[in-house]
Amino acid sequence: MTKNKGFTIIEILIVITIAGISFSALLGLAAFSLKNSVLIKETYQANYLAQEMLEIARNLRDGTDWGTGGIGSFSADVAFHPEKTAASPPKWQLISGTETTGIFSRNLVFKRVSRDANDNIEEVFNPANEDANTRKAIATASWNKRGIVHKVELFLYLTNWKQ
Repeated sequence: MTKNKGFTIIEILIVITIAGISFSALLGLAAFSLKNSVLIKETYQANYLAQEMLEIARNLRDGTDWGTGGIGSFSADVAFHPEKTAASPPKWQLISGTETTGIFSRNLVFKRVSRDANDNIEEVFNPANEDANTRKAIATASWNKRGIVHKVELFLYLTNWKQ
């Protein structure tokens, strides 16, 4: 009988240890999932902000003349951010610099584009083959989380379709 009592106490201690380890693992998994869900939410918000920037660029391209106040007149490789005009109804305009919205910073950069002999856009810009009627618009939304910079970058090509 004494052997059975000692054995039962050891079994109880083993079960408590296994339950404690399992509970700790479940808590760790829950914390990891919560942290990832927050990061996914922030990435979704940054993606939305970058998409909005591209829509603003498209709207600006459609509502202006390419070379006079339009996409073709913006400096390449300079960061811009959107602002609404005071006009009624308000219109979008692009101002130099980066915009901060909550925890996010966002901007829009236009790149010059060149085309090869087959009229395909070249991956690396070649000034000799510049297409003055096409720009690459790159929208970036970034945020800092615990010392790590996260970034969403989207792009599209805009053409002078009114020419």
